[in-house]
Amino acid sequence: MNRNKNKNQKFHIIGAGIAGLACAKFIRQKNKSAEIIVYEATPRPGGRCYSYYDKKLQRPLDNGTHVSLGVNKSINRLIDKKKFVYRINFFDTLSAKISRSFKKYKSHLLVSIFNTPGHEVAHSLIKTVFWKLFPFTMFQKKIYYSHNDLSRRLIEPLLGNASRIRYGWKLLKTEDNNGRVTALVFNRGKIDIGPREAVICALDARNYGKVFGGPEFDYADIINIHYRTSVELALPQKKKILGIIKGMAHWIFINKDIVSVTISAAENLQIDKDELAREVWKEICNIRGVEPAFVPPYRVLRHRRTTVKMDWSNNNNRPESAATKFSNLFAAGDWTYKNYPCCMEGAVLSAKRAARLCTK
Repeated sequence: MNRNKNKNQKFHIIGAGIAGLACAKFIRQKNKSAEIIVYEATPRPGGRCYSYYDKKLQRPLDNGTHVSLGVNKSINRLIDKKKFVYRINFFDTLSAKISRSFKKYKSHLLVSIFNTPGHEVAHSLIKTVFWKLFPFTMFQKKIYYSHNDLSRRLIEPLLGNASRIRYGWKLLKTEDNNGRVTALVFNRGKIDIGPREAVICALDARNYGKVFGGPEFDYADIINIHYRTSVELALPQKKKILGIIKGMAHWIFINKDIVSVTISAAENLQIDKDELAREVWKEICNIRGVEPAFVPPYRVLRHRRTTVKMDWSNNNNRPESAATKFSNLFAAGDWTYKNYPCCMEGAVLSAKRAARLCTK
């Protein structure tokens, strides 16, 4: 008797971000012979996490500085040859002192982890993070941050799990019958879905809603500024990463001659990009204790609607599981993992859950 006669043998994954590519990996682990087709609307994989060559700075850059903690085991297993740093330090711009006190700067951590002002974050999320995921002792010891090679270390190793990846394929709508998705309609054509085929939608919340409907979410932005300096900058106490308290920048990262800055929950920050780059550079000079000099070449990247806002209302509207109203359609993506931050770890956890359901 063939135990697999009723199991799905072909899988259609919508979206080649971390969640979609991780889905392909977990499905491949369970079914070596499965046909896995990934559809991506853009010309490249990675979603919000990718590297590219910046012609202005003449350096490879990550689109943003992505961070993983030592306790984020699911995403860490996927990152090739991680380079961890130990201990996070905070620089208070008013006192000009460095501190390692997480409790003292809890609000700073909240806005960084959830991309939402700390006082707005749902209590269920705070409880998950500080009592289950990030014990302070482990948080202090290990942190990985991308070194402008995120695609090589994370995205490219995942690509081989797919049978085919179709770039430039944007999902427009679906057709259904008797509680099943029967066809996917893309800008490049229609794909019929057979009885032993499953669909995993790994789109962001906004694009998922356009196709399948659902609750409206509020979103938060992130701004990244990359400066190319003539030499590697020295931050106080020779730190490579600093959390900035009471400053415009929230975090500063040193990647050789690239200084990367992250500003979280930036949707209400209305300022010209060039002016922002100048003001943040002055802040970096003040932190280093040097006179503000000319602003080096820079790139300002404003990522709109980066994550769902993590307040009570938005978190409450997130899905309870990967299952949908269609028996052969499953949802993945960091926004689908309720009571968990929208982050790389959440994306991988959501992929595990979706892969487990669709391969039963």
